[in-house]
Amino acid sequence: MKLVRQLVLQQDRFARREPLEPDDMRQGLDPLAALLALYESVRRGDIKGKILGALQEFFGELPDVAVAQQLLNPKKKASALNGIPLLRESLMRAPKLMEKLPLPAGLLDYGSIWTSWLGAVKSPSWKKK
Repeated sequence: MKLVRQLVLQQDRFARREPLEPDDMRQGLDPLAALLALYESVRRGDIKGKILGALQEFFGELPDVAVAQQLLNPKKKASALNGIPLLRESLMRAPKLMEKLPLPAGLLDYGSIWTSWLGAVKSPSWKKK
């Protein structure tokens, strides 16, 4: 229930066009919600490094954080990516990653916020019966 409450509060802030940053970055920082807040801040032109700093400190190993770092600090040397980003938006903001995808880029699911594919893997044989 705690997560649902947090997501509802974030949605309310978003609807009122309020800042999406949590008051205390150390307490209850959800990396995916923070990344979504960061991307929304970039779209609004209201870029603050507070979210990125917290993400780098606590979740620096996520590929999405490296993409966000490159987005906000293009002159700074990019961190090495440890895999494919979880969020589709992160993947779209780093087009060079399209060449490194484990499954065909043509089968990416553009209707989801996640980096996921449709029909890229055959159904298991036990499902066909």
